[in-house]
Amino acid sequence: MITLDPTSWEYAAKMKNFSGWVRKKLAEEFLDHAEKELSKVEWKAYCAECDVTATSPHKVLMEYKYCPQCHKAMKFMGQVE
Repeated sequence: MITLDPTSWEYAAKMKNFSGWVRKKLAEEFLDHAEKELSKVEWKAYCAECDVTATSPHKVLMEYKYCPQCHKAMKFMGQVE
């Protein structure tokens, strides 16, 4: 169920299939969100001394990441496959 203000209700009442339009828009929104989630690139850094791996969608954070255990610079490993 959707609650509309009076102006929105007047507009919706003039549409042929408002419920269908809402369902279509929600489906489009869901697909857009799903595609964005799947297309997120992850970057990786690794500390061999501590065997610690870190990942982030922010490349620059991984290029200059320090190990949370030994506090030395981690090796930037590039994009996660």
